[in-house]
Amino acid sequence: MRLFLAVKVAPDVCRELSSWADEVSLPGKRVAPENLHFTLNFLGEGDLDQVASRLHGAFAGMEPFSVSLKGLGAFFSRGAPRVIFVKVDRGYNELIALEKVISGKLPEFRKDKPFIPHLTVSRLKEGSGAKEEVEKLIETYKKRDFGSFEVDRVILFSSNLQPAGPVYTVQAQWQLG
Repeated sequence: MRLFLAVKVAPDVCRELSSWADEVSLPGKRVAPENLHFTLNFLGEGDLDQVASRLHGAFAGMEPFSVSLKGLGAFFSRGAPRVIFVKVDRGYNELIALEKVISGKLPEFRKDKPFIPHLTVSRLKEGSGAKEEVEKLIETYKKRDFGSFEVDRVILFSSNLQPAGPVYTVQAQWQLG
């Protein structure tokens, strides 16, 4: 089962982001509003029961916190944009702390690259030729406030890839605090 740990974005912020993306004709394949989340750790194929048991109680000492979203960024591959994301203004360090707890409990899933909190809103195919368009969007919306929300839980999702897009199913969740 394909698994990942994430923080879900509040519905009002999802609506705001979706409305904005409609207005600017965001290039690439947009993430469906109901699927917007912060991936803390993509586990890939994993044993649901084992992951859930190892994370039991892991977040009890962490307090809920606020995340605010401001500005855009992109991840590039070979000079071309591949992912457009919304940046974290407030709550950045707290998201990193969540990822560190997960990596400590599930070290076999630790990544080689450092964790960078970001909210993916669109994915572009290789060779899309949208580099200038994406750079202009980043510059135009660098101070755009996309809202804020409270993080009070970590969710373990399964991901079922479908032709119309991924279907995420909550498998377990843990309250902070």
